[in-house]
Amino acid sequence: HSWVSGQGFGSFGAKYGALAARQLAMPDNLTLLQKNILATLAKAEPAPVLFGGAALLGTGLQHRHTRDLNLLWQPCDDLSEMALQVDYLLRKAGYDPRWLQRAPWHQRTVVESDGEQLVVDLVAHPGAATRRLTTLQLGETAVQVLRWPDILADKLAALLGRQEGRDLHDVMELLGHGLDLGDGLVGAAEIDGGFSAMTLAWVLRTWPMPAVAKAAGWNADLAATMAQFRDELVGRLTSLI
Repeated sequence: HSWVSGQGFGSFGAKYGALAARQLAMPDNLTLLQKNILATLAKAEPAPVLFGGAALLGTGLQHRHTRDLNLLWQPCDDLSEMALQVDYLLRKAGYDPRWLQRAPWHQRTVVESDGEQLVVDLVAHPGAATRRLTTLQLGETAVQVLRWPDILADKLAALLGRQEGRDLHDVMELLGHGLDLGDGLVGAAEIDGGFSAMTLAWVLRTWPMPAVAKAAGWNADLAATMAQFRDELVGRLTSLI
C-alpha cells in the first residue's frame, strides 16, 4: 500500500502534527531536574539509552509534558548491579532516591528536588543492541537517545497493552513529523510477536475516548483532535488487512 511507504501519513499526518504542536507548545521541553538526572546517570557504565516521551521532548517535540524518565540498558537481562550503580550516582549528586520496584528487568525509583518529583524507570532488554541511537547534548554531557523510528515502533506496540492517551498522542505527533507508519508497524511486530495491524485496529476501536481524554488531561479541542485521529488511524490500519 503506497500510503505506508515513503510519505508517512502524508497530509493526514502533517495536519495532526501541526495542530498538536500548536495546542501544547512548551518553551523548554525537559525540566531542569530531568536534565540534571540524565547528566548524572549518563556517567553510568555502561551508559543508558533514553527512550519514551522524554526522549521525544528532549530531541525537539513539544506536544506534551512528562514527569518521568525511561532508561534502557541493552543487552541486559538483570538490572540488579546497574541499579546499585544508579543509586550510588544519584546519592553522590545529592539526591535521595526512593525505590518503588525491584525486578531484574524493571526497576523504578522516585527522585525529588525543589518540590519537583521525577519517576525514573530502568528497563533491561536481553537482546542484542540493534536499535538506532542519536545523542542529546546536555552541556558537556552526551546522552544516548533512541531515535524516533524506534520510539514509534515502541509506541505502536504499547497501544496494544494499555489505554494511555500519551501513547496515541506520541504516535500522532511522530506521523505528523513525517515518520512512516509501515516501518513503525514492522518494528512493532519485531518487538511483540503477537502484534499486527488487524489486532491494533480492533483494540483502538474499543478505546473509550472520553475516558482516555479525561485521564490524559486533554482540553476539549485536543480531545476532539485525538478522537478523530484514532478513527482515521483505525481506518488506515484496516486498509492493510
